[in-house]
Amino acid sequence: MPTRQLMVTQIKCVDDTSEGDGGDSPYVLVFMAHRNVPGGKLIRVRDPDWDDHFLKGRVVNTRQIVDEAEAGGAFVFAWLLEEDWDPDLGSGGFLQVMMQTVWNQYGQSGWANLTAAQLRSVVGPKLSTFVQASLSNDEYLGWHSFVVPSVTTETAISPLSYSGDGGSYKLTFTVRIKGG
Repeated sequence: MPTRQLMVTQIKCVDDTSEGDGGDSPYVLVFMAHRNVPGGKLIRVRDPDWDDHFLKGRVVNTRQIVDEAEAGGAFVFAWLLEEDWDPDLGSGGFLQVMMQTVWNQYGQSGWANLTAAQLRSVVGPKLSTFVQASLSNDEYLGWHSFVVPSVTTETAISPLSYSGDGGSYKLTFTVRIKGG
């Protein structure tokens, strides 16, 4: 079975709220988990080159790998945040443990009767509450979720729109076959 890689491939700043001389500094948190598999992984996607460089109209094309797995079907919950001075949140740690606890409750066989969309609508707000409560000074721009498709060619996921006190952005994820 081929290995699929989930990548962030584009961040577009629709409207910034930069304070001072520089631009905005967005970063992405992604929680990925498979149905009926305990755990899950919290990953931060951030490039220091993005710091203070996002102004209205700026588009950054990138190929930052978020994670990879042999099987498609991973549930992805993605938050866009805009940092002030430094990012409040990172990969792993206590926030990941709290998210894993929720996933272990709802993503397991006891809730197998839920469709993927229903499961995302139950779990997403609970995980988002943890993200918002963990911020000290960064702006929360929202969350989206999707299921990684079992594709055989490189496939972009429809751009996700985020907006809040930290500006408005469009974020594109792409799934590709490793080595393809």
